[in-house]
Amino acid sequence: RGDWPGIAAFAEDNIAKDKLNAAWWMVAGYAYSRQGLHVRAVERYQEVVRLDPNVAEGYTLLAQEYRATGAPRRAVALLTNAQHAVRESPNLFFLLGESHADLGQPGEAAQAYQQAVQLHAQFDEAWAGLGMSYARLGRVSEARGIAKSLTPHRPDLAARVEQVIATQR
Repeated sequence: RGDWPGIAAFAEDNIAKDKLNAAWWMVAGYAYSRQGLHVRAVERYQEVVRLDPNVAEGYTLLAQEYRATGAPRRAVALLTNAQHAVRESPNLFFLLGESHADLGQPGEAAQAYQQAVQLHAQFDEAWAGLGMSYARLGRVSEARGIAKSLTPHRPDLAARVEQVIATQR
């Protein structure tokens, strides 16, 4: 019910009792993230990844916190390495694309978004990211095609792609 400090305290109490339970570290990280305490969230999610390195969610949550703290390069490094442990996560590739986009690397972003949509063809946010990356790469007709396909069910995302196309002229 939004009592993030209470949830964080509850999770920390349980971590004190069972330091090897990745789930409690994840709950604590999420509670800190919701409070805007991103550095604490990073510390908790780092422990999640250490304790349970084969679960994509730990990597994606940690990468989101790296991005929230202004460290997209750390997110890219983490997610690039995570691909070796977790291969079938569209969210991992989506966040890798977002992190490359944060760094102004549209080619690398497009590659990551392509992998995300290959794994999950209805991942609209990844399609939008791919469209925006294509626009930034000068691949305007492909970007427009993506915007057109998003328009019927996600006009908000289509508009974002069109907006990037307009700024590239």
